[in-house]
Parts: sequence; structure tokens; C-alpha cells
Amino acid sequence: MPGESDSALGLTLLDRQLPRYLSLPAPADGSGQVVITSGDVFLDFDSSRLRLNRRGLTAIGCFADPKLATAHGVFCPSPDGEVRKFLQKPSVEDQVKQGAIDRHGRAVLDIGIMSLDAAAAVRFVAASKPRVERRGKLVWSGRPAGLILGRGLDFYREICCAMGRDTDQRSYIAEVRRTGSALSDRELRVLYDAFSRIPFFVETVPSCIFLHFGTMRQLMGSGADLISLDRGISNSHAPIVLNSEIGPAGSVIGKDAWVEGCRVRAALSLGGENIVAGVDVDELLALPQKACLDVLEGEDGSGKKAWFVRCYDIDDQFHLRGDRGGRLNGLTLKEWLRVMDVEKDEVWDRRLSPEERTVWKGRFFPALDSPSQVPAWLWLFNLPSATELQKSVWRESRRLSLADMAGLASHGAFHSRRLGIRAAALRSEPSRLFRSESRFSAPDLAFFLQKSPSHEKPLWLAGILKEAYRRHGPEAPMTDIESLGLSRILHTLGTAIKGLAGRRPAVTRSNLTETEKKLTRKEKIWLGSLGLTLGGKRSAHAWGSSARQAAFEHLGKSIVRSGHERVEPPKNALREDEIVWGRAPARLDLGGGWTDTPPYSLERGGCVINAAVNLNGQAPIQAYARVIPEPEIRINSIDHSVRIVIRDLDDLLDYRQPASRFGLAKAALALCGFSPAEAAWKKETTLRRMMERFGGGIELTTLAAIPSGSGLGTSSIMGAVLISVISRLTGRSLSQRELFHAVLRLEQELTTGGGWQDQVGGVVEGVKVIRSAPGMVPDPLIHFVPTDVLDPRTNGGLTLLYYTGLRRLAKNILADVVGSYLSRDRCSMRILEELHLFPPAMAEAMSQKSVERFGRLIDIAWGLKKGLDPESTTPVIEGILKRVADRIFGATLLGAGGGGFLLLVCRSGADAQKVRRTLAQAPPNQRARFFEFDINQEGLVVTVC
Repeated sequence: MPGESDSALGLTLLDRQLPRYLSLPAPADGSGQVVITSGDVFLDFDSSRLRLNRRGLTAIGCFADPKLATAHGVFCPSPDGEVRKFLQKPSVEDQVKQGAIDRHGRAVLDIGIMSLDAAAAVRFVAASKPRVERRGKLVWSGRPAGLILGRGLDFYREICCAMGRDTDQRSYIAEVRRTGSALSDRELRVLYDAFSRIPFFVETVPSCIFLHFGTMRQLMGSGADLISLDRGISNSHAPIVLNSEIGPAGSVIGKDAWVEGCRVRAALSLGGENIVAGVDVDELLALPQKACLDVLEGEDGSGKKAWFVRCYDIDDQFHLRGDRGGRLNGLTLKEWLRVMDVEKDEVWDRRLSPEERTVWKGRFFPALDSPSQVPAWLWLFNLPSATELQKSVWRESRRLSLADMAGLASHGAFHSRRLGIRAAALRSEPSRLFRSESRFSAPDLAFFLQKSPSHEKPLWLAGILKEAYRRHGPEAPMTDIESLGLSRILHTLGTAIKGLAGRRPAVTRSNLTETEKKLTRKEKIWLGSLGLTLGGKRSAHAWGSSARQAAFEHLGKSIVRSGHERVEPPKNALREDEIVWGRAPARLDLGGGWTDTPPYSLERGGCVINAAVNLNGQAPIQAYARVIPEPEIRINSIDHSVRIVIRDLDDLLDYRQPASRFGLAKAALALCGFSPAEAAWKKETTLRRMMERFGGGIELTTLAAIPSGSGLGTSSIMGAVLISVISRLTGRSLSQRELFHAVLRLEQELTTGGGWQDQVGGVVEGVKVIRSAPGMVPDPLIHFVPTDVLDPRTNGGLTLLYYTGLRRLAKNILADVVGSYLSRDRCSMRILEELHLFPPAMAEAMSQKSVERFGRLIDIAWGLKKGLDPESTTPVIEGILKRVADRIFGATLLGAGGGGFLLLVCRSGADAQKVRRTLAQAPPNQRARFFEFDINQEGLVVTVC
């Protein structure tokens, strides 16, 4: 289909339509539904007011002019939406007679969407009497199933017409007979008895974009309408060119045409209303108006390769017999045979009945030895002028019917041709593939590399690396946001290479070697500076891993340097007996997490909802700072009962090293100016000189009254507390925006990654929806939400906070999720988009003060989190939830997952007590326990005392 797409396989009608179907509302009771849709339409409508929770089958219709409705299904609805009758392609007179036209002169048109509730779906299946054979195979034994498998049923005609409050067996048979059903009366009675008692309703949308792709003309016209909708312009009638290669000397001239899967290396001149598919245009090719040319590779029936050339008119009718409208090349079948001077038996098998003698089953189309022979057959578009020699050649040629070709066509060749054309087009535009809005993924790249001929694989890799150098090399001008593109390129490339190396390591290593030969000296030096030299003995798998690691390192450096200006060396702002005390609540993430995490949040903005909470009656994250006489830095941890003394600058700045102790406090001090990279210190300065200029040494003490790996945002919130305390110590005043960005930089300095929601969650009080716009320096907008359904003090103790005793660091999880975004993993992208849309729905439920809906949404949030990272849960956690499942509306594991705290939303006070007893009596480990919590209404507080 037309439309912007960077995926390997291009855009299909299903790709365009599926988001609309997924937006359909589900039954409120969670019982499930089955949605049946038409496969040859594109629909766009507002689904927000639809109700699909009635009994039976609920269809969706839209208002339409009765004349338009004559080509489609039409509902005769009652005022309450119950369908009285369903009509197939009724005349305007029939619509009037059946009461299908309302007082405004409108009919309700069937747009092809039917939703069955669980009970109706079961009735549909039960009608076909499923049973299991001895070997476990499911088979059908009922009569409807026999008709479906043996004859085929039109769901909208034979089944929907059987339903409706005022439909009877006699009118049903008459209706489906009128519209062409070939089933016997007995068979139709079976269908009527099976489906007529299912309740039938229609929901009507006030307006709907309805584009039909059922015929060749509709394909072209609706395709043009899609382009107009995408671009917001009127139909320009320009040719639609899809998955085609247009060479330097190639051009497509004409209007109202569809050109697909072609290689156009010369002029293609079209008279209008044309369809051209699968054709190599190597010399001038001109087609008259309405002429359609379709070339397909396959076998001729004897096993010999052949190319089927199909020449026809856009309005030809392939499935109708001659005396009922069947046409080919713009002629009736009788005229066609006469003009070609051939007998019926030369075209159709003698065993075919007159009813079956259609274009579809006639041997009209030649099978060629080579596609280069196609131009010799274009005379078929002007049969009256055909010479006797041409007619004779046609009679003697290998000819097949469209029905034959459907079975003999090579689907592999069909897709391989289009894939090759698409690959060449995308490979020539590497800048397009790695725009921030592009969905080109690592699997797309791996697919192209796997399917491409050997000589093209290095072209792919070299093209991408050259693009990376052009956009991100030493001489490339770029903004901060644009700099993130290098991480995207490197991670995508590394992921694709690792995947391919796992299958054919020697071949992939050889491809990298050949790629190096296609790079310039400057490009090779630049790659070497990233640790990505292509030569040497490093395996392809190892090179891919290095590329991914380089992607994360570049991302971190880009964030650390963003919005940063060097400050004056810090000076003591305290009296000698003063202490700075900072304390902040923990954070409960209620939805939207991961959308705050770079680079997603920087490129697309983020949206989360979270709560600031006290634990066991106090703000659990605290830090103290004071100035001491000795020119050194002391860092104490009350909760870990450890301390260090730092007298050397290298010991302060080693926080990136795995063995470093107190990395968070060290990095906070560095970012607050105690580092030559952050403040204007003299060259060769020492920590002692820094302390002397500052006015004394520093003693920092931290307290986190939360178990490690809790999932409550402890690390980021402690970072915010430390930076605030140190800033107050040095007399600096930070805005919230500056503080949030400083913590984001702090997390990147520590290589732990992380987003902005944790620090915002702990710095700002209450429950809030937090949004940020795209940009390297997040500037969150905060909207406060009622706390009643979350706070145990106001909801009757229905929310419980349970520490599982399991610990999991977020770093590896972050790498997986951030990596999946960088590589544009489709599943991850979809879930991130759902997470982005989730917080407003949660805020609405909390505003309505509905504990049940709040709990249900918490469960949905947990499901999205598990979908993004399946390892966010464990068998132990699932076991805990299973034990209390019948007592709760929902639950979620807080933070990145894998361990830490569970938030449980109980059904009643009695259920909450039962959950407490159940988990207290048999905890999963000795560390597991409940914590009391309440909503914090102060946020981060820093005082001097």
C-alpha cells in the first residue's frame, strides 16, 4: 500500500488498518471478544464512543447515501440498535421497503467489522461440532463446517443475513438467493437454524473513511485517496509507484496508474487508468488507456520455468460467464473469441460446464520462456488490429488460465523480486533509514543482509558506516539531538551482525573484511577511535557486541555533555557549625515507566504517573553534609555501615570503575564542581588544593532506609538529594529543571543509565502525571492527581506494599530495553507507545476514585512491563501473585522489575487482611515483609541546621 515505511517488507493494507482494529473497545467485563473484519477495505473512524459489550454479535456501521449502499451490506436497525434485518447489496427501492432509510434519508452501511462476545463466538464454533480424534487432532463434524470447508461461505451474506430480529427462514433464503448464493435450500436452512438465534446489534459511527480495494479500479482509486489523506492534499492523479526501481533513464509518464514491483530503466508511458506489475521496462513501453500488464514468474505445468504475461482491461470481469458480463481486453467473451477466430474448446476444457466457462478458467494467457519476450505480446491490448500471424502465434503458444497460474506461480520469486527492488531503494538512501522517526530495525537489516547476494552484503554495511561517518564523524556539524543517531546506527548494526554471526560466523567475518576495503582512510581511523576496527582477528560476533557497547557509551557521553556549562570552582557557604540535611520520599511508579528513559524520552518525549511515598512514617532517603577542617572528603553510609576517606583526586573521580566504592556520592561531588571537567580549576590541580580553595574538607553521610534493589527509585532520588545538599553546601541554587537534568547526567556518568521519572517522583510530592517534550534537557510538566485510591489511610488499607526479598539491579534491564528501542524492535516500540498513552487513563481512574478500575489498570501496567522485558518477573514473583490472585484487583512489581517491592490492590478490607496473613505465614524468603506507606506531601526538603 502507499505510505511512508522503512521496513524490509514494505507497507501492506493490514499494516495500515490494524491500529484502527486494535483501538476497538474491549468488553468491560474482560470476557473477551472475537472481531471479524473484511480484508479488502481501509477504514478510519472514531472508536471512542463505541460499545461492543452487548450480547451476541455487534456490527459497526456508518451513515451513507442509499445509492452508495446498493453495493454493500445494509442494516435495518431498531432505535435501540438491535438489527431487524441485514440486507446484501439492496436496491434503493428495497431499502425503502425494508425501512432501512432513516428520516434524514440515510442508510446504515456495513463497513465490515463484526464483534462477537465470548458466548456468541462459542456458539459459532459449537455449530460446527468440533471434536478431538484419537491422535489429538481437532476436526469438525457439523454441517456448517462442511459447507465452509467444501463450498466456502460468504460471512456477510450466508451468515449475517440469517440473523436479525425480523428475519425468517423464507425471507433469508430469498435474500441470499437474490445476491448470488449457490447453496441449496436445504443447506441454507442448516445455516439459518445454526445462526439465526444469535442476538444482532449495530453501533453506528457518525462518519467514516471507507476505501474499498475489491477491484482493480478500486485498488488504484483508493490508493490515490490514501496518499491524499497522508499528505493532506487533493488527489493529484499522479501515478502510484510502489516497490519499484526507477533507473537514471527511467520515468513513469501518465496519470491515474498503479506501478508496482517494476524495474523502469526507460520511459513507461501510460494512457491513464493503468496497472503495471512485475515488468522490466528496458525500452520505451507505451500502454493505452485502461490497459493492465501483469508479469509473474512460475512454472508452466511441466516443471519448466516460465513467465506468465497477463494483458487485460481494468474493468474486465474474470469470474463471470460470457452471457452474464464476463469480459477480457474490454470485449465480451463472445466478441473476444470471434475477433481471435477461435473456438470455445481451444480456450476451455471440454469438461467444464457453461457456468464455469469464465475468464478465470480459460487458457487465455501465454507462458513465456523469458520476460524479455513480454513486449512482443502487447498487441493483445488492441485485438481488432491483430494480424493473422499474431493470432496464429497465440494459438500455438503455451497458454494457461488464471486459475492454473494461481497454483503454478512462484511465490518465492514474487517476493524475492520485490524484496530485491526494495533493498536497492533503501540501500541507496541510508540517511532515510536512521532518522529518529524511522522504524527501520535491526531485524530489517539482518533480513536484507541474509537475503542479499554475497556481493551486496558489504555494500549494505559500507553504506551504513559511511552514513554514520558523514553524520557523526569528526567534521560533521550536529545538534545534541542529532548526535543520538550514532547510537541508533551502531546498535542496529551491531545487533544485526551478532544475529547473522550466530548462523554463519565465517561468512559474516568475510563480509566485514570486504566492507573495510570500501571505506576511506578517514572513515577507518574514525571507526578505530570508537573501538570498531574492522580488520584483525576479532570475530563478527565480538565486533557486533563492541558496536552495541559503543552505542551505549556514545549515548551516555551525549547526555553528560548536553546543556552543560563549566562553573566557577565551588566555595563553602556554611558556617562552621552548620549541617545541611536533605530528605526525600521514595517513588511508586504507577504507569508509563520506560518512556522517561533516554533516548526514547529525548527523541519522543515521555509520560509517566508516579507517587511520592513515606515508608514506615518517614521520608526514607536522606543525606547530611558538613564542612570539616581536614582537606579531605569523607563519605559515610549509615545503612551499609561503611565509610571511606578520599585524599586523592583520582580516588574521587574513579566512580566509573566497577571496583569503585560510593560511586554515587563521588559522581555527585564531581558534577557539582569538584572535577576539572565540570569547573574552571587550574591545570594539574589536586584534591587538597580544591579543598583549600573550597574552605575545608567535606563529610557526606547517606541513609537509605530501603532495601537495596527495591525498585522504588532509591539511587536516582539519592542522587537528587546529594546534588541538592552539595549545591546548598556550595551556595548554588538549582531550579527543578536543572536538578532533574543533573541527576540524568549523574546516572549516565555512572553508566547505569536511567530516566528522569525517579528523581521527579521523589523530589515532587504527591501523585502526579509527569510529561516531557522531546529535547536533550528534559523540562517535565507536572499535573497532580487525587491520592485517595492509592493512599492506605484514605482507601481503608486496600493497597499493600510488599518487599519480595529479591534484588535485581536495573542496569542490565536498562541495556536490554534501551537497546531494543535503539534497534527499533517492533514489539518494544509498540509497547513503549502504549506505555506513553497509559498515564492519562490511570489519572482518570484515580480522579474517579474507583479502586477496582485503579487495580485493573495496575494489572495492565504490569502486563505492559512484562511484555517489554519478560525477565521483569520470576517464578517466585508469579508464585506470590498466584497465591493472592483471588483477593486482589491487580498488582505490579515496582521499578524495572525482577525483584524489589510489589504493590497490591486488594478487593476489600477483609481481603487485604487475608493477603497479609497469607504472605506473612509463608514468605518466599527471610527478607520478605510488608512495609507501611503513605503519600508524601512535601517532596524533597533541604534544610540547614
